[in-house]
Amino acid sequence: MNASPLRAKAASVRCGKIWWLLVPVLIAAGVGIYYYLGSGGPDPEETSQFEYTVKRGVFVHEVTEHGELRSSRNVEVRCEVESRGGQGVPILELIPEGTYVQPGTVLARLDSSALEVEYQQQQIVVSASEARMVQARNEYETALIAKQEYLEGTYKQEEQQIRSEILIAEENLRRAQEYLKYSERLAARGYITPAQLEADRFAVEKARTELETARVKLFVLQNYTKAKMLKQLDAEIQSALARLKSETKTYQLDLERLKHIEEQIKKCTVVAPTAGEVVYANDQDRRGGEAEVLIAEGAYVRERQVMFRLPDPKNMEVRARVNETRIALIKEGMPAFIRLDARRDQVLKGVVSKVERYPIPNRWSQVKNYYCHIKILDTIPGLRPGMTAEVRIVVQKIPDVLQVPLYAVVVQGGQQYCVVKTRRGGRVVFEKRAVELGPNNDRFAVVVSGLKEGEVVMLNPRQYFDFSTASTLQKGQGPQAKRAPGPPGRRSRGQWNRRRGPGAPARTPRRGPRPGRPGAAPSQRPPAARPAPTSGS
Repeated sequence: MNASPLRAKAASVRCGKIWWLLVPVLIAAGVGIYYYLGSGGPDPEETSQFEYTVKRGVFVHEVTEHGELRSSRNVEVRCEVESRGGQGVPILELIPEGTYVQPGTVLARLDSSALEVEYQQQQIVVSASEARMVQARNEYETALIAKQEYLEGTYKQEEQQIRSEILIAEENLRRAQEYLKYSERLAARGYITPAQLEADRFAVEKARTELETARVKLFVLQNYTKAKMLKQLDAEIQSALARLKSETKTYQLDLERLKHIEEQIKKCTVVAPTAGEVVYANDQDRRGGEAEVLIAEGAYVRERQVMFRLPDPKNMEVRARVNETRIALIKEGMPAFIRLDARRDQVLKGVVSKVERYPIPNRWSQVKNYYCHIKILDTIPGLRPGMTAEVRIVVQKIPDVLQVPLYAVVVQGGQQYCVVKTRRGGRVVFEKRAVELGPNNDRFAVVVSGLKEGEVVMLNPRQYFDFSTASTLQKGQGPQAKRAPGPPGRRSRGQWNRRRGPGAPARTPRRGPRPGRPGAAPSQRPPAARPAPTSGS
């Protein structure tokens, strides 16, 4: 019953003994590390891995940017079917994306059922308008015939009839006049009565009146009746002509509408205008999200919406974004080297083909970027639109100049400095020297003055001098040191970790001078030893 507590007590005693054996070992290790770090670091001779010997060489000024592949001959295929509603036209069939097609290959089929119903209805409308047009044409031709009939038939017939009446009236008047003369001679001899003579005179007047009436009738026919009839006939002709034109125009519009619907039905079958590789027009979200699916079976497309892009893989280019601070350095015709992210082991040659004059619209940022187009000169299989690539544009190439790494340069108060390692009296001395630099790339800068060929500069200058008032380097002139400067010769955190070997825990940075060392603040010094309390206290 009491065995378990005894065993537990024995185990705790053994653990306590082991702990007291480990305490001296831990204290000794801590003291060793303390004195190692406070001893001033390694000898200056051991800093060769952070040295660089200034030498001459070919300086290549390159602008490195990232972009994506696209075809310089990119044909867009749009939906040409008119929308019959707010949604558009649904897609029934699609060719697989990435298929290389030839001109005339079917890319997609759109729903044409509504158009086919409209086509049948329009056929009926066309037939009715054609019938009305034929009737209007017959009316017009009838009006023309009526005018010709009047001029060459009715009018001439009436005119001849009136002229016949005039001839008869003239003959009756001549006979009445002769008979009146004969009656007057007989009345003078007393053979007839005065009443008979008066009747013969009345006959003459009647014949004369009939002659005048016939002549007036002919005058009215020639000057009024004919003109009136021609006006009426011309009005009927013009009215019939207007109706004919209206019905003809209506028929033509209905026929054109029918042909348009037929063309719309044909356009529901989308074909490739040129050869190329099929790419769906699924646009990328402007804020960097996933691509919005716009082209898929069952999706709706609107009129003039881009459905496919047919890039020519034989004419590929890289469209890179260049910041406004470097766009002035790039000119058309400059050589470039392209490395695809999918083929990091292969470098392609290119040339700058176009530099955009206007910045890329961006509502979300004030940073101005410009598109730069780099044509790929090397034709290799497997290039796909949308691949990301790194582009190095050779802006400047200077032969035989002194160069220094950007890691060895620090800017302080607008002046550029390097730490030069020299020997004086057999000792290694580190000298802070002002230098003047020329153009630079992502790694090196051209030395204008301040350094000579063969001199050694340190790649960690902040470890040797205090550059606490130094301003940050310009973009492209190397990284800014993130650690506070220390005295020359002291190991940096990276040196300490490398010296300890791989797999060892990293050394944590010190927050200030150690207590008890020179330069420590009074609050950081260890408290003075106090006398031990007496037995009576």
